[in-house]
Order: sequence, then C-alpha cells, then structure tokens
Amino acid sequence: MSDHPNLFTFAKSELSQDAFFCWLVMWADARHCESDPELHSVSRRLISSMAAAANRTVESWGDIQVATQFRGIDILVEINPKVVLLIEDKTTTAQHSNQLERYLQLLRESKEYAGRDVIPIYLKTGDQSHLDEVVKAGFFPFMRADVLAALDAHGSQIRNDVFRQFVDYLRNWEAEVQRFRTVPPGPDFSRWKGNSMLWIGLFSEFQRRFDLRWDYVPNQAGGFMGAWWFVDRQGEVESYLQLEEERLCFKVSIGTDNSLPYRDIRTSWNARIIGAAHSNGQTGVTKPPRFGTGAHMTVAIYENWARFSPDGCIDIDETVNSLRQAEVVLRSARSIDK
Repeated sequence: MSDHPNLFTFAKSELSQDAFFCWLVMWADARHCESDPELHSVSRRLISSMAAAANRTVESWGDIQVATQFRGIDILVEINPKVVLLIEDKTTTAQHSNQLERYLQLLRESKEYAGRDVIPIYLKTGDQSHLDEVVKAGFFPFMRADVLAALDAHGSQIRNDVFRQFVDYLRNWEAEVQRFRTVPPGPDFSRWKGNSMLWIGLFSEFQRRFDLRWDYVPNQAGGFMGAWWFVDRQGEVESYLQLEEERLCFKVSIGTDNSLPYRDIRTSWNARIIGAAHSNGQTGVTKPPRFGTGAHMTVAIYENWARFSPDGCIDIDETVNSLRQAEVVLRSARSIDK
C-alpha cells in the first residue's frame, strides 16, 4: 500500500464512488482493449464477477453504455443489447424507503429497458450488518471483499493512478476493520474508544458464530456501536443479549405499551438473571449501576466477558465461549417462573 496522498481519502461520497465505477466499467468496451489491455481485462472481470454474483454469465460483449441517475438509479450498464446491470452503489449508508424494489420495477416497466435481462447488484464498499432486505428486494450483494477480489486479480499489472488509488483505499479500509485482531483494547477497552471500525470488525467476526446483528445505536449520551442476539419473546417481554461496545448487557424490551408495569418487569428479570447466574456458577453477572426506564432496559451486566491472549489482544475463540455462557444464563433465566 502506498503512503502517498490518496484521492479517495477526500472523495468519499457515493457520487465519487459512482464516478469511479462508471469510469472503470467503460474500459470493458472493445474500443479500449488496445489502449490499456490490463485495465480492459480487469473491467470485464469486474462486470463478469457481478454477473456471477447473480448466477449469470456474460456470454457476449457489445458496445458498453453507462447511464447514471436514470430515474434515481445510481448506475446502469448496458453490457450487450440483451443484458443490463442495475447497480445500487453504497459506501456507508444502507438501502431505505423501498428504493431497491422501486428501482427494479421502474427499470422493468421503462420503454428503454423493457424486455432486457436486468441484473440487480447491491454494490457496498462499506460494512453492513445484514442484507436480508437487499436479497428480499431481488438484489444480489457485491461487497468490499468481492470488489477487491475482482480488482486484485490483475491489479498488480495496472499502473493507472486512479485505479491503483481506489484499490489502495479499499485495502486500507479492510485493514482498518481487521485491526481488532491486533490492537489490544487495554483496560476497559480504553484503546478502542471512538474507533467504530474496530467494533465493526469484532462484531462482524461474532456474526460468523452467532445469529447476531449490529449497528450504531444513537442515544442522548452520544450513542455507541451495539450488537444484539439471542432474542426471545415471552408474552409482552422480549429478552436478549446486547454488547454496547465494552459492556455486555442482559436486556428486556417492552415496546411502547406504557400500561405495562415496567418497574416490576425490570425487577423480576434482574432477579431471574442473577439467580440463573448463581445456579450456573457464573459470578460475573451483576446489577447495573442504575436501572433505566423505557422500551429497552438493561436488567443485568455480565462483567469481564472478553478473553485475551498473552499479547493483550482479544482471544476470539475464548471470548465466544464466554458469550455462550451468557446465553446459558439467559436461557436458564427464561425458564424460571416469574
């Protein structure tokens, strides 16, 4: 990776990324084969990889045509007279307002593209907890790792500065997310404070082991990166585990029904969880410093949940085992009579 100034550390917007991908896919046109064979080849590989993500193959190449912001769609790429790539391009934001379903329907109903084989791609260079809604909308995710795999295939042979800087930018992004493996958190995770990338990396790793979701959680204190899982509903109450960065919480949710006796619910679940922890030999489960109120309440804390290697970094396997013990406590608490 280069230490030189990188254009894309300043051009971080989705429009800037749109421009890069439009520029790159235009190199797939046969007219540009001789002027830069390597860039032409990697451009076709990128398009082919996107098609493969949708279980399609590019069987022929025509005159490449690129359109931007057609009825709000980020990028349209005409590969040949029959096949069109519909690309919704994202950096750090996510899909919203049924935009994916709307774009796909608009394209299929338009006079310009009716009857074409439309390949809908959700291109995301940032990180995203879950893609259920993307898939449900009929789009095929193409994430940062997929982009790097396509561009790195012949990337070392390409000397074009724009291309090299974009690849370096994505590599640096990926390296920052993976630093959770090598940066010791320090006491109370003090060395991780204010670095959301480290938490995204850790939570994404946990997502490989748990049915877990993560996101930034705003609140009046400034918000935090959170991850939640092991959700179960009993009557009007939902119980689950939630990591609020360095703090592992046993949570209950009562929704917005103000008629529910939240104080009684909170006290009952605290007693059930503390009792379940003692029964299972878990001594690190305690009452929170103060009880909160509202739709989502912390009823107990699991202290010292993280496990560390001799070098001070997080030991992922041992930490996962620790989190499994928190699941055991909560499962046991759910079986206790109120």
